[in-house]
Amino acid sequence: MKRSLSLIVLLISVLLVSACGGGASPTAAPTTAASTSVAPTTAAGASGTQAATAAASSGTASATQSADAAATDIDIVPESATAAPTQPGIKGTAPANGGQINANGTPVALGTKPAIKPPTTLDELIKQYPDLKPYIDSLSNKAQLNEQDMSDLYKQVIKIYNDKGASGVATFLKDSGILDKLQIPVGYLDLLTAFGDNADLAAVQKMAKERRLLNEKNEIVGFLGLDSKDSLTQVTTDLKALGVSVYSYDDNLGEVEIGIPVDVLSQFQTPGKLLNYLSTVAHVNHVISWRPPAPKSITSVDWQKGTTQGPVTIGADKWQKAGVTGKGVRVGILDMGFGGIADRAGKELPAASKIKSNVALDELTTQEEDHGTACAMIVHGAAPDAELYIAYFDGSSSQSFLDAVQFLLDNKVQIVNYSVGSSIGPRDGTFGEAVFVDELVRQSDILWVNAAGNEATDHTVFQYSDNGEGIHSFGGDVVALPFVTFAPVSTVSMNWNGNWAGKEKAEYDFTIVDADNNEVVTAAEPRKGRKNDLPFQIASFESTPKAVYYMVIHRERGTEDNTLDIFIPNAILPDWAQVPSYSVTVPGDSNGALTVGATGLTEDTLEFYSSQGPTTDERIKPDLTAPTGEVLPGHEQGFSGTSGAAPLVAGAAALVLQKYPDMTGEEVKAFLTTNVMDLGDAGADPQYGAGRLAMPDPGKGTEDDPGNTDKPNQPDSAGPQASITSVDRSTTSRLRA
Repeated sequence: MKRSLSLIVLLISVLLVSACGGGASPTAAPTTAASTSVAPTTAAGASGTQAATAAASSGTASATQSADAAATDIDIVPESATAAPTQPGIKGTAPANGGQINANGTPVALGTKPAIKPPTTLDELIKQYPDLKPYIDSLSNKAQLNEQDMSDLYKQVIKIYNDKGASGVATFLKDSGILDKLQIPVGYLDLLTAFGDNADLAAVQKMAKERRLLNEKNEIVGFLGLDSKDSLTQVTTDLKALGVSVYSYDDNLGEVEIGIPVDVLSQFQTPGKLLNYLSTVAHVNHVISWRPPAPKSITSVDWQKGTTQGPVTIGADKWQKAGVTGKGVRVGILDMGFGGIADRAGKELPAASKIKSNVALDELTTQEEDHGTACAMIVHGAAPDAELYIAYFDGSSSQSFLDAVQFLLDNKVQIVNYSVGSSIGPRDGTFGEAVFVDELVRQSDILWVNAAGNEATDHTVFQYSDNGEGIHSFGGDVVALPFVTFAPVSTVSMNWNGNWAGKEKAEYDFTIVDADNNEVVTAAEPRKGRKNDLPFQIASFESTPKAVYYMVIHRERGTEDNTLDIFIPNAILPDWAQVPSYSVTVPGDSNGALTVGATGLTEDTLEFYSSQGPTTDERIKPDLTAPTGEVLPGHEQGFSGTSGAAPLVAGAAALVLQKYPDMTGEEVKAFLTTNVMDLGDAGADPQYGAGRLAMPDPGKGTEDDPGNTDKPNQPDSAGPQASITSVDRSTTSRLRA
């Protein structure tokens, strides 16, 4: 394979959001070693207008299951930044009773529609709690709060939380100005309610895990904005003195990833002391903001029964019979869980001695999540002699992702399967991992195969419409969007068409309530026009599978009626709200990725959940589709979703590279998208892409045809050579957003 690549430095970094910085002196505490960074930047992307219309759909529910980097020096700088696309939203379409939700072909009873009240105001809180105003007044002239203040504040927070929930606490802290003094993300304050007067650290850890705030090192993840990159060395020193781990830095947004070890938190035995410690971290000199992470999702579902027919359906079995088995081709599986992988070695996977991984297989095999293992088995089924490289990363940490990609680069993989996605961003190819993938593909010639996502039935778009009481109306008097979740932990994300280059000033918040109108979680991080303020909110919560929940939105700041772009993976929306179009997730929206949608295992019809294009700048995605639903160990009903389709394509790509080792990654991509069965509209369309993959007759190896398996390509001499150390995301790049 022809690959010209000098040592590159994909400067990737980190992203953050929250209050202003003071200058507290840090106190000593245990530390964790810091890492360097990584991340690419962005290319220009045209803004486009989406003709998004609700598509009625019944059927089953979608479920989205969801060390230091090497230092080499080359900056990757984007060409230009572009405005976020404008997506026209749905107006006035909601039935008065909230409509009907069909799950597994059966209507779900919504029960009594909850009586949603306008958001609580600070004036109402002060009226209800007479001692609140004197307390707020006592803090008004203080630049920073002390430990006694924090103890008193905790009492106020708990009182309001018990009566008004997290939304009431957010109103109290933001509107009183106390949050600006604390500089702690609103979402972290829920952890204090779990900590309680009994210093229940186990409850904090459990909630942090449910909210996806905890990384694999048992650290609370966060992103701190700095006043200048020149401050990074001093900030790192001060944070280490507080026991905080410091990871990658984002040159564009000026923020650094941190991890606060739970063991460090155990030193603080009262809520006041813990709150004071967190505020001390926030007030390290030169720190100006703090935001929680926005985790990624894996893209598989287990809904249908299938048989091991994928390679047969696409014609890969003919290549295997002709002796083309992927021999000598290196395929990376980049994923967030490899449970049971050691048990599959030597059976549905190559022998353990032939699998290379960035974490020992014996350690990976104990993981609860087996998504990556299933992807690896599908690659192996299509290309049984391809060399597999297992790259595990923690979905809450950008540094972990960057280290995993560096492992694949160090081992010169030629194909990467990534059945993971993020709903955060404009999804026009100019944001987050989409930028990273474009630069990686351009400079390394890796073929990046990406699942399109499973969001066709859990995605919707609305233009904000105030009901006169500060709440968004989904149509008429419907102010709560019902949905049914299918996972024990659910994540809701909401983007709006604001400034994805930062400095966003509009703020929309949302609250999730259950069928009894009990508040479950609130997303209300402030957006005040700071450099790293971006137009999105995200929240995760412990959910009851097959239960009905409701999403309530209000505008906290701003006057424009923005377009609200909502994803609720692992769930299904009512028929009237579903917008399958524009539901391809990041980085499936990147130009460089070969993005894969899902068709039936033996029937050439689009799976109802398969994310559909176009991208929001009106490019066709997915690029092609492939069968999904293979029966695998642990997935006896079929490993479905676009997660199952993408690795089948990655395996097919390995066959092509063995037969034609001089092909570039782009040429392999073109080969695969050319050899398809055209489905849907004639030509490429935003549902099937170019069509369903259909491998041609492999022919026989000759002197003129490198398909002879006696002449496998040599990745040691031809493989990609790249290095990731940091990422300058000069336009939009938010790898972690």
